Order: sequence, then structure tokens, then C-alpha cells
Amino acid sequence: MMTILSITAEAKQFLIKMLETKGLPAVELKLEPQGCNGYKYIWQPVALTEAEHTIELDQGYSLILQRPVIPYVLGSEVILEKDNFNKRLILNNPNAAGSCGCGESVNFK
Repeated sequence: MMTILSITAEAKQFLIKMLETKGLPAVELKLEPQGCNGYKYIWQPVALTEAEHTIELDQGYSLILQRPVIPYVLGSEVILEKDNFNKRLILNNPNAAGSCGCGESVNFK
């Protein structure tokens, strides 16, 4: 069975720190129609809710996925991208057909 979503240790720690500052126990990965290429990944801190799939991050924090998102992120890996000034979460997604130049939006196969 294919892993729905894997997360690097660095990305987990980034998400946990974000949740600690928000005072919330979970982050939901959403897809919203946006951008020049179709869809945008949204990382929404939330109070723990019912979810189709839950990934335990650590320290009581979770990443949740609802059923409509799962086929689009199946087999993806969440990594933390860093440069001299910024950090951001990136999905290495085998289901993506393309993304815009700035990497903010994606379309699917």
C-alpha cells in the first residue's frame, strides 16, 4: 500500500513550531482553486477535527487530510525549503503535472 504522505523531520519541526505559536493541535493540508496554474496548497492550523487521514507529527500535534485532497497528494513528500531569508513547505508531488514559476500554484495529471 502506498504511503499517502510522508514528511521530513525538518518539515515536521517547522509545522510543530507553527502550531505551538497558534496554540492549535493540528494543521490541515487543503487544496484551493487559486493562482495561475490551478490550485494552491493551504496549510490551515485547526482545532483537531474528524479527518479521513491523520498523520502524527510529534508532541501531540497532527497533520490532517480530508477525503477530497487525498488523491491529489498520494505518494507526496513534504519538505522544508530554505534560502537565506525564508523557509516554506514544499510538496514533492508525483501527481503534479506542472507548477507556476514562483511555485505557489500547481495543476495535476
